[in-house]
Amino acid sequence: MSEDAVVAKVKVVDMQPDTKEDILALVRKTVAEQTEERKIAEILKTTCDEKYGSAWHCVVGKSYGVWVTHETGSFIYVEINGLNVVLWKNGKENQKRENE
Repeated sequence: MSEDAVVAKVKVVDMQPDTKEDILALVRKTVAEQTEERKIAEILKTTCDEKYGSAWHCVVGKSYGVWVTHETGSFIYVEINGLNVVLWKNGKENQKRENE
């Protein structure tokens, strides 16, 4: 499927316009190239970790509920080709829990 054929509808966003456009382009490209939801989520998460620093999280699917805490300016919820994509940043990689 061509990226041009992939229409993304932003439902909720809390991020700078340039970051939003970069991430939307990434979502469109990934959904056009991949069909497996887990693989889409993995690509989106790892690409955002590399580009914007960790720790990003991603959920991709057709029907689910989600409620998350995110860092200011790092949340997007998109409907695309029958899928829901929620991508957000919270925490740091390898962050230790206080009780460990």
